[in-house]
Amino acid sequence: AGTRMIVVDSFARRGRPQEAEDELREILKDDSLKLTATCFNTVIRAWFDLAHDNETRVRALRQCNGLITEMQRLAGERNDSRLLPNADSYAMMMEGNARLARTGEVEAILTRLLRTGKSQMVGV
Repeated sequence: AGTRMIVVDSFARRGRPQEAEDELREILKDDSLKLTATCFNTVIRAWFDLAHDNETRVRALRQCNGLITEMQRLAGERNDSRLLPNADSYAMMMEGNARLARTGEVEAILTRLLRTGKSQMVGV
């Protein structure tokens, strides 16, 4: 997965989140590869880095909500908690919602994060 994640990271760093997400989804087709939340967070960050106006912020939130849902689904299917959204995942979602003045969403995400009680909360 490492070499393929370099491709995802390359797309992400060049402001091409759709290509980064497409490559990540291709990697996900191979159940034998061990991925973590960090792999998804690379794509989530790329979407939010591209979002500079309300229209692109809304699109970024939509895409990232889908990625968060996918992380949760895969973690359950593969019985792998390393795929669950972590503090970084939630922090990016809170920031994206805050930029759109969606304080209710920010509060709901924070509540969800606090409820998980995971050690990954350090640094949020």
